[in-house]
Amino acid sequence: MPSVPTARLGAPPDRGERIGHRRVGAIGATVALLLMFLAGCNTGGVNEARLDQERDAEETPQMAVQQATRIAQRYFPATPAASPPPSLPPVVGMLAVTLAANGDGSPQGSYASLPTDAGTVLVSARLDDASAGQSIAAVWTDAFGNEIGRSDLELTADAAVQWVALPLQLTAGVAPGSYGVWLFADDNRIASLGFGLTAPGTAPQLYPDLPANPQAPAAPTLPSGAPTVAPSDRNRGG
Repeated sequence: MPSVPTARLGAPPDRGERIGHRRVGAIGATVALLLMFLAGCNTGGVNEARLDQERDAEETPQMAVQQATRIAQRYFPATPAASPPPSLPPVVGMLAVTLAANGDGSPQGSYASLPTDAGTVLVSARLDDASAGQSIAAVWTDAFGNEIGRSDLELTADAAVQWVALPLQLTAGVAPGSYGVWLFADDNRIASLGFGLTAPGTAPQLYPDLPANPQAPAAPTLPSGAPTVAPSDRNRGG
């Protein structure tokens, strides 16, 4: 019977070789995991860097605008809107000291002197080209510049011509003598008038023509001030 050739099997690997193969496989797996981890970290870093760039791209224009705004506010303040020019004071066309006024404020007679017990006296003024909102004030003083009273009102409408009447209440302490009244539009003196007060019970002196009262030559510069020169009756005229 013929013989069948048989393959000769190699000798099985020894234990050391098997351990070496395992170590190589473990190292390879570790290296693969490490590479995967590094690749993931690199991808995450790239994404974070891209997000940071996008965020910076959004914030940089805003910061530039804010910085420019702060610089402009600090060194280049906005120019304030121009305020309207102040209105010119009205012109006094007529002025009178009187005991009564008509409904429109015009005087019922113009007096050179009045008794100290006359009660309420008025200064009546015709204002030309007056403007709404202007404050008209009357300051009454004695011959030494001492204020004895004041009154004021605010104009409510523009008018080419209008009358105002401002009162003074005479009290028992007012002595006979020379007195004056100064008229102001806001802080501008626009007219003055001298008149006299006589003893109680005397008759008032009425000018025959209206009004032609004398002008007081000196006045305070503001309604809150007092004149330093006493009124004078030397001049007659409007």
